Amino acid sequence: MSKLKGSYTVEAACVFSICFLIIGSVICLTFSIYKESINYVGDHKVKTENAVRSFRRIDAIKDLSLDELTNQ
Repeated sequence: MSKLKGSYTVEAACVFSICFLIIGSVICLTFSIYKESINYVGDHKVKTENAVRSFRRIDAIKDLSLDELTNQ
């Protein structure tokens, strides 16, 4: 009986070490994918538009065009 208990312990140690390696690999892969996605977003960043500034420019252009139409 003592041989069987020892063999189960060795087998469990091998199985758990393989499981820890697999879990560690998955965690490392997840972080590398995260880093790649952050770099991709940084490289392909869309120019953000200032909504207030755009609204004021459009409003100013409308005012100018209305003034030009009414002056003629």
